Amino acid sequence: SYSYLMFHNDPRQLTKLLNSLPVLVSYISFPELRYEFTNDANRSFFNRDEIVGKTMYDIFGEKIQRLLPNVERVK
Repeated sequence: SYSYLMFHNDPRQLTKLLNSLPVLVSYISFPELRYEFTNDANRSFFNRDEIVGKTMYDIFGEKIQRLLPNVERVK
């Protein structure tokens, strides 16, 4: 399809689309729970420019224990 080709040939277009969404979007690698991508809404919500490369443990600290059941469901 056209949209697949557009995003496949120019990943910046996908990033632009994801950054335009008013929802939190992240790609987190498992098992280390490391942020590989976050959109602008995510960085704004957490008031942090540097999220990519950090783990969920770095961002949430001890609160991660409450979040882990939800994280496990989506992996």
